[in-house]
Amino acid sequence: MLKVNTRNQDVALIDLHRSNDNHRIDIDKLDKERNHIIIPAGTGKAIYIRNVYKTSKKYGQKKNIIIVKKFIDMVREELGDNVSKSLFIRKNGNNISSASIGSYLKRYIVLGLNEGQIMKVVLKHIDDKGSYDMLRKVSNNRGTNIATLLAEYDVTNIKPPSEIIKQDQEVKQEVSVSDE
Repeated sequence: MLKVNTRNQDVALIDLHRSNDNHRIDIDKLDKERNHIIIPAGTGKAIYIRNVYKTSKKYGQKKNIIIVKKFIDMVREELGDNVSKSLFIRKNGNNISSASIGSYLKRYIVLGLNEGQIMKVVLKHIDDKGSYDMLRKVSNNRGTNIATLLAEYDVTNIKPPSEIIKQDQEVKQEVSVSDE
């Protein structure tokens, strides 16, 4: 979510795949109603294919190459001996719906952040760096135009908490306690 700028829905419908000498993945034959992470044999990369996401009708299929070793190792570990499997499934074997994935993911995302909070962190970083190229990359990854990103995730009014306000509140509480 952080590096590829996905939404919850993008993650809910992921199938994992691994090719090997006995099993080749034909990308054109993968289910177009699902998203896919493919680990090609003999490579140190993963291919993330998104067919289902909020603005897919406008922007079409999205593909990202992920070269983070830890991520690839985790995908391999999740697959185990399987060559394909759904990333998220219920105990009964059914897929988790896009509508309920947000509450499910909260247990797995750093600091329990939600999708919107993660996007604000990413855009705040871009704002601090002043990089239009980074903003364009997030726009492309997410399938959202830049104007919408800037309007929906306004990071210009984020300020660190003030110790002065905290101290004022503590003083007021002390005064009211001593007045009683």
